[in-house]
Amino acid sequence: MAESLHIKNKETKEDIVMSGAMDETIEWKEEYAIGNEMVDREHRELLRLIGLIMAAAESDQCGDAVDAAFGAFRRYVDRHFQDEEDLLEAAESEHLPIQRAEHRVLKQELETLWTSELLGDETKIREMAVWGKQRLLRHFLTTDARAFNDFPFREKEGN
Repeated sequence: MAESLHIKNKETKEDIVMSGAMDETIEWKEEYAIGNEMVDREHRELLRLIGLIMAAAESDQCGDAVDAAFGAFRRYVDRHFQDEEDLLEAAESEHLPIQRAEHRVLKQELETLWTSELLGDETKIREMAVWGKQRLLRHFLTTDARAFNDFPFREKEGN
């Protein structure tokens, strides 16, 4: 079943529509960029790691490969969230408490999804793609865009 997710880019005010099967890999698009090189690079890597989980699901040793890919993803999520919080803390940003709270919720959702005894491996993998599109990408385009839209986080055009 095809679904669409509509998100307004806070920078350009354009409506971003993501459609298609929710279990498809999420590919990076420049319209997802928030304008901070480090944060955008890490966002691209998070989406790539979700793709690795999807690819691992198709391997001969599916269980081990998926567990390894998920472990790498979870470690990177922790690192990325800490990097964002460190940037905001260094700038004494008013957005830090909101970021910390949302990061905590996102990590809890991810852990709950992955440790659920009620979901089979295939369902977990499919739900991971849904979570990536509906929660993580939305976080990039809303909460992160608000927090990192102001100087000193945005690189100037042409730099």
